[in-house]
Amino acid sequence: MDNKGSIVIATFGGLGKTTFARKYPDIAIDLEGITYKYIYHSRRSRQMIRAGIHEPLKGLDSDRSLNPMYPANYVGDIIANLGKYRYILIVLSPEVLKELERKHIGYYLICPAGDAKKTILKRLHERGNTSTFINKIDKILSSTEIAVLQKTLQPIAFYRLPKDSYLEEFIYTTFCAPAATRSDM
Repeated sequence: MDNKGSIVIATFGGLGKTTFARKYPDIAIDLEGITYKYIYHSRRSRQMIRAGIHEPLKGLDSDRSLNPMYPANYVGDIIANLGKYRYILIVLSPEVLKELERKHIGYYLICPAGDAKKTILKRLHERGNTSTFINKIDKILSSTEIAVLQKTLQPIAFYRLPKDSYLEEFIYTTFCAPAATRSDM
């Protein structure tokens, strides 16, 4: 595996990818998956994407269609950013992760702990996700899907974050993030 010094982290929604990347833009990038996976049709949706407003668009199935270039377009940008950022934060998408494995790109897989469901759903609501998207996540967290992912994917390591934890804490304690000190947290 040659990640060119980058650490690729695939994580579940609501754990703090965007917050971490905004706090540390010199060392982290958050590659928001919906801009790769879907083509949005309405002018309003396209304006939101240009403005970096993604959360309200998740779950709006009537305004989008699948992008035939996905997941190759997304994986291509992950690869293009290897070596440019210490941390490349990506969505937890089995088709993307399988493609990374095929290309020998290592990644860490991070999911919420079993008792974190209520916390995650609250975070999604607070950040403006649609009820359709929140219901989808609720079903995933209520099922055995995370356990199936753990068995079918081959990450460098699999972690479960406790219910009140965020990605920043995990990165700091696991990788001792450069430019992130305890006083920054």
